Amino acid sequence: MAYKPRYVDSHWSLVVGISSFLAQMILGGYVFTAGIFYTIFKEQFPDKNEVVVSWLCNLPLTLWFLTGPLGSVLTNKFGCRLCAVIGGLCSSAGLALCFLSTNFYMVFVLYGIVAGIGNGVHYVAFITVINKYFLKYRLIANLISSIGVTTGMAVYAAFIPSLTETFGWRGCLLIIGGISFNLCALACSLYPTEPKQSSKRAIELWLLQDTYFMLFAAHCVFCNLSSSIIFLHLPALILSFDLSMTVTSLALTVCGLANCFGKICHSVLGIFRKPDTCVTYTFSLLVCGTVMILFPLMQHKIWILFMAALLGSTYCVTGGYTPEVIMNLVGTENISDGLGFGQVAKATGSTVAGPLAGLLYQWSSSYKTSFYIGGSVMISGCMLMIPVIVILRRRRNNQKLSVYTEVVLKPET
Repeated sequence: MAYKPRYVDSHWSLVVGISSFLAQMILGGYVFTAGIFYTIFKEQFPDKNEVVVSWLCNLPLTLWFLTGPLGSVLTNKFGCRLCAVIGGLCSSAGLALCFLSTNFYMVFVLYGIVAGIGNGVHYVAFITVINKYFLKYRLIANLISSIGVTTGMAVYAAFIPSLTETFGWRGCLLIIGGISFNLCALACSLYPTEPKQSSKRAIELWLLQDTYFMLFAAHCVFCNLSSSIIFLHLPALILSFDLSMTVTSLALTVCGLANCFGKICHSVLGIFRKPDTCVTYTFSLLVCGTVMILFPLMQHKIWILFMAALLGSTYCVTGGYTPEVIMNLVGTENISDGLGFGQVAKATGSTVAGPLAGLLYQWSSSYKTSFYIGGSVMISGCMLMIPVIVILRRRRNNQKLSVYTEVVLKPET
């Protein structure tokens, strides 16, 4: 009888799944509402130019991706539970200590760097443990976990403006830091599923020589560059239309809820009918890029909310489909390495996005430019996926032909 690690596919797995959902909700809540903090910091630090403020607000997302390798090292060294506790402490402390900040540079270090590093470390620990606790329902567990990110965005977007108005921006960050301290409590649910391994497999550097994987990595750079610019300037664009902060937060909430609904629809589709993941992923992002370009064309409230819903529902494929595309490219045995390199590619796009967003506004004095450029970059990234779609279809057809030849045409012995 094959060995099955303890707690795997057990009742405790459900507890871990819920903990992962809540953890992603807390992390995604403040990271993906960076656009709201952009408007806040821009008002509080009028002496700082657009580039610097944009960079600050984009740092938490950038470091979320960039510190993925650090999270992997800590997870391998100390285990998922301790790694998640360390990340939670770092994230909550960075946000809460902003209450004591007296200048822009303290906010830059605490909000942008300290909390951002904590995000990445905590995220890697929870994503790793999800794949250890679930075997039969692993795909569904990962999809539900990713829904937590956009649920957090929808919830936080609704109450951050109220918190800021009542307690000020420092008090708001102190409260969010206190909420983030729950990341440590959630980490306590991560019991080890198996004995600690004495050695780890080296990272597969050959992936960097694979043409099609590198095309996908370049696509990830384009995708995150585009989305980071859009979500950073989305609240500022709506406010520039002389619409209220209430409409702005409502648009972000609608975007987050539509993203969650889209993920649920894709997970149901995956259960009852296996779609071509690469084609579905690329087509959805192609539509997303088109929506970005069309978004600023009208300034009516209904149009804004409708386009926000389309933006969230089309961008949702980056949560559940990305691991599937990577697995199809590199194989199941190399999925962790593929995800690691994918995170670095995403971080590259996010790193460039902050300063670029500021430069675009300085150059044009309009937030519409960010949407036109961002949408064009997203569409260009989708074009890079065409050779990937072709090679994956060719591999799938060859596998089917191989199975047919071996099973049907195999001579009787």
